[in-house]
Amino acid sequence: MSNRTLVPEVFSRGSRTPAKARVRELLDQQAALRELAVAVAEMREPEVIYELVAKQAAGVAGVDSGAVVRFRVDGVAEVVGSWHMGSTHIGSLLPLDRTAEARIAGRAGRRNGSTPASAPDRAASLSVPGGVSVPIRVRRELWGSLLVVASGAEEIPPDLEERLGIFADLAGLAITNADTSSHLLAQATSDPLTGLLNHRAFQARVESEVARAQRYGRPLALVLLDLDHFKSINDAYGHQAGDAALMQAARLLDDGARAGDIIGRIGGDEFALLLPETTASGALPIAERWAAEFRAAPVGVAAHLTMSAGVCDLTHAKDSKELLRLADGALYWAKNQGRDTVVTYSPEVVYELSDSDRADRLQRSQSLISIRSLARSIDAKESPNEDHSERVAGFVRRLAEAAGWPPVPVAQLAEAARIHDVGKVCIPDEVLHKPGSLAPAEYELVKAHAALGGQIAREALSDEQALWIEQHHERFDGTGYPNGLAGAEISEGAALLALADSWDVMTTVRSYSPAKSEREALAECLSLSGSQFAPTACRALASIF
Repeated sequence: MSNRTLVPEVFSRGSRTPAKARVRELLDQQAALRELAVAVAEMREPEVIYELVAKQAAGVAGVDSGAVVRFRVDGVAEVVGSWHMGSTHIGSLLPLDRTAEARIAGRAGRRNGSTPASAPDRAASLSVPGGVSVPIRVRRELWGSLLVVASGAEEIPPDLEERLGIFADLAGLAITNADTSSHLLAQATSDPLTGLLNHRAFQARVESEVARAQRYGRPLALVLLDLDHFKSINDAYGHQAGDAALMQAARLLDDGARAGDIIGRIGGDEFALLLPETTASGALPIAERWAAEFRAAPVGVAAHLTMSAGVCDLTHAKDSKELLRLADGALYWAKNQGRDTVVTYSPEVVYELSDSDRADRLQRSQSLISIRSLARSIDAKESPNEDHSERVAGFVRRLAEAAGWPPVPVAQLAEAARIHDVGKVCIPDEVLHKPGSLAPAEYELVKAHAALGGQIAREALSDEQALWIEQHHERFDGTGYPNGLAGAEISEGAALLALADSWDVMTTVRSYSPAKSEREALAECLSLSGSQFAPTACRALASIF
C-alpha cells in the first residue's frame, strides 16, 4: 500500500523561526489544543471554554493576554472570556471600529485558503491597541472574535492569525453546543416524533401531580421505561428505522394507558408513565403487561425488542425529584439484572450507587454528542472526503460481521469508528493539509493523534472502544504507532478498524494518491496480511468479496 515518503525538511512555511523552535511551538500548540478539545468534548460550561480558549491562545501566541469577544447587535463588542486582560474583565464592552483598514476578526480576509471575508466581517473590528484577532463563526455566521494582546515589549508572530484559527473553531463549536442545548430546552411541550409529552413538560407534570397527591393524601406511582439495546437498531438499520420503532413503542404505551395516566418521552429511547391514584403494587402488573406486549410483538424492524422498567411510589419519596431518582434507580437495577424485567423500588433491592452510575451514563451520552461534532469537523477539513469516518464505520461493520462478531460489539465498533480520527483536532492545519511529503518532526505530530483520540473517546465510550481507537494505527509486524504493538498485543477491534481505515484511504481519491478499484485494494490488503494487517482481519475481508 502506498504511503507518503518521509524526507528531512524544516518548518519554513509562514514562519521565520528556526526549525527546532518551530517544532517546539507546534508541540506547545498541540498540548494546548489537547486540553481545549477534551474540555469541549466534556461539554463544559461556555464560560469555562471561553476562559480556556483565551488562556491557551495567549500562551501559543507567546503574549500575555487573550480574550473571547462577542459582537452584539447594538454595535459593541462584549468580553465573554478573558485571560490576564487587566481592567478588561468579563462583561466589559469594547468599541467596534467600522473602518475596513483596522484590525478585525478576519481582517486578512483569508485563512487556510478560504474565500475573502464578507463585508460585515471587514466592517467589524476591535479598537484595542497591540491586538490581533481571528473570527469566531457559529454556523458559518460571524459571532465574535478571539483576541490576543501583546504588551509593549512583546512581538506578535507574523503567522499568528493562521495558527489561532483552530482555537476559534473550537470556541465556535462550544458555542454551537450551548446554543443547541438552549434551543432544546425552549422546545414546545410535545415530543415532535411521538407526540407524547417531552422531558421538560413531563417533569413539570410530575411536580404538580406530586404536590396534588401529597396535599390530599392520595397514592401516586411512577414507571420509567427503557428500550433494551435500542441503539443497535439505529446502527444496523439507520435512524429512520429507529424513529419508526420509537413511534410504534409510543403507540403501544398509549394504547395500554388508562384514562388519567400521563405518558412522556424523556430521552432517546426512554419513556415515563405517571399513574395517579396508584400504588407501586398496582403499577407493577401494568408495567409487566407492557413488557409482555413488547416481548411478544415486533416493534418496527426489531423482531425481539424488549423493555426494562423501574417503579416507585410516594411512600418512599418526599418530593418529585426523589420520586424520579428512586424510579430511575429501580430502572438501572432492572437493566443491571439482565434487562427485559421490571423492578419495584425498595431500599433492600435498589442501592444508592445506581444514581451516581446513572449520572455518569448521562454525562457520557452528552460528551459523545460533542465528540462526534469534533470528528465531523475533522472530516469536513479533509475535503473532498468529509464522509471518511462514516464510510469507515460502515465498512468495519461488514468486517466485524464477517468475522463472526455478535450484534452489540459490532455496533460498538462502528460507534468507535465514527470518531476514530477525533485526535486529529490537535494536528496543525499546515501539517494536516500539507500536499507534499512530511518531515520527521511533522510525522511525530501526526502520530500523536491516535493516543489523543483514545483519550478523548474515554469521555464518552468504554475503555475497550477507546483502546480500539488508540491502537488503530498499530501494525501486525510491530512497526506501527503509538506503541509499536505486534500480533496478539493488538486488540481484534483495532485490527479490524485499521483495515477498514486503510481500505477507505485506498479506494477514495486523495491529494497524494488516486483511488484504487476494489479488486486492486483487495489484492494489496491480502498481500500485506501478516505485516501491516492481521491475518484474521484479512480473512474477514476476503470473505466479503
